[in-house]
Amino acid sequence: MAIQIGKESEHLLYVSFPYASDRIKKIKTIQGSYWVSKYRQWHIPYTRENLMKLLHLFSDEEICTDDALDNMLMMKSQY
Repeated sequence: MAIQIGKESEHLLYVSFPYASDRIKKIKTIQGSYWVSKYRQWHIPYTRENLMKLLHLFSDEEICTDDALDNMLMMKSQY
């Protein structure tokens, strides 16, 4: 199943995926990441660097992103 990445708020990204210990190890490498059991999601500070790191960490897997991230992802292609 794909990894879901979206914009939770102006300051937070959410990441959702079925449990897998290797995925959890990867996401814990991002400073400020934390698990929100109520929503069954990881929350991560919303920065361009963190989004790029997520895309890199999970580059070998299917990733689905929220439409709200389109502008940030377009910036990636400009570099």
